[in-house]
Amino acid sequence: MPQDDATTERLKASLWFSIGKIIDEETARLNTTATPQFIGAMTEMVWAQIGNSHLPKFLRRVLT
Repeated sequence: MPQDDATTERLKASLWFSIGKIIDEETARLNTTATPQFIGAMTEMVWAQIGNSHLPKFLRRVLT
C-alpha cells in the first residue's frame, strides 16, 4: 500500500507536533529552550529511523 504525498505530510506533521510537545516539556523542566530548527532536525531523525525499522512493514500488514 503506497503512501501518497498528502498522507506522508500528515504523518510527518503529527510526528513534528508530538516531538515538539515532548521537547517543550523537557525544556520547561530544564529551564531552557529549543529552536524550531532543533525540533525539525529531531523529527527528520526519528522519521528516518522509522523508515529503517520494521514499523512500515508491520503497518502495511495491519492496515491491509
